[in-house]
Amino acid sequence: MRVYTITPASKKLWESIGVWDKIKAERIAPFQYMQVWDAMGDGFIRFDASKAQLKDGLEHSVIQRALLARMDELAGQDDPNPLRVLSPAEVRNFEGPGEVDRMGTVHLEDGRQIRSRLVVAADGGKSMIRSLSGLGTWGWSYDQQAVVATVKTDEIHTTAWQRFLPTGPIALLPIRDGYSSIVWSTTEAHAMELKGISPEEFVAQLNEALTKPSETPSPPQIPLLGNFLQGIHAAAQTVLAAGALADPFQAPPKATEAVGRRVSFPLKLQHATRYAKSGVALVGDSAHSIHPLAGQGLNLGLADVTSLGGLLADGVRGGVHLGDEIFLQNYENDRKKANITMALAMDGFKNLFGQASPDAL
Repeated sequence: MRVYTITPASKKLWESIGVWDKIKAERIAPFQYMQVWDAMGDGFIRFDASKAQLKDGLEHSVIQRALLARMDELAGQDDPNPLRVLSPAEVRNFEGPGEVDRMGTVHLEDGRQIRSRLVVAADGGKSMIRSLSGLGTWGWSYDQQAVVATVKTDEIHTTAWQRFLPTGPIALLPIRDGYSSIVWSTTEAHAMELKGISPEEFVAQLNEALTKPSETPSPPQIPLLGNFLQGIHAAAQTVLAAGALADPFQAPPKATEAVGRRVSFPLKLQHATRYAKSGVALVGDSAHSIHPLAGQGLNLGLADVTSLGGLLADGVRGGVHLGDEIFLQNYENDRKKANITMALAMDGFKNLFGQASPDAL
């Protein structure tokens, strides 16, 4: 059960399209505090999540249901150009716009074809649309996996916890009713082990990872931890500093039960060389994938949507061909620098905290 930390900008986007009310009606897991600490030293920071503007936690399934419900509403409206939802559907091929009609064609597996001036690729890190459009990527694998799981804890809490281990960060995020979501970045071999062991063994390893002091020698990590928390990007420095608390270190809750399946996904940095070309625009993971240690991947993707949506609205009002490559370059110019900056920052912090032996647990 994956949980995302939502920024005010993401919330504002969902409010503008009528999705946020549906999310609120179902479930929001608000964080009251956030605490991040280092397994290889005494460094920690604890701050007020609302002042850090990172207080709303949302489950993947809740977001998905709210979006689908809103799409169904829009598709059912009496409108000369209603939203059309094709589901299930799988893309088989894509042809870029022709020189005459400047319309691209998406071919579906069931034989249907969709023609459009602009195709927005939001189909993930392995984007077929990106590949078929000839848009390349650069980046590298971290040779790690993030294991996602749901656990029950011995107390209900409203703190988002993250601990830096020699193998990568582990996060425990509250969901509801005493349940929490785990995102555990570790080696590929350890990830396979974590998925295969019994629920009881998983809980034992989890509690040890959240509490046991590391035996791996390391330089003092307090400056690095402070730089990480207050230096992700310039805007965050003021926000996090304002929310920092003088509270003493608090121990995380103890996991008592593992619930449901444990799954994992590979960790990598991947970035498209271009975000757009004639008739095609990339958003979200199809354009960029980053290390999840700051939990900003979804927020970056939604910022892409906000930028591209605003540009397209301006284009409609101005009578611009929405698939025009020069026009779409404005979207790339607006988002590319911010996304690359965040990707490289996460890569740098990952390397700083990963200087210990990757085999140390």
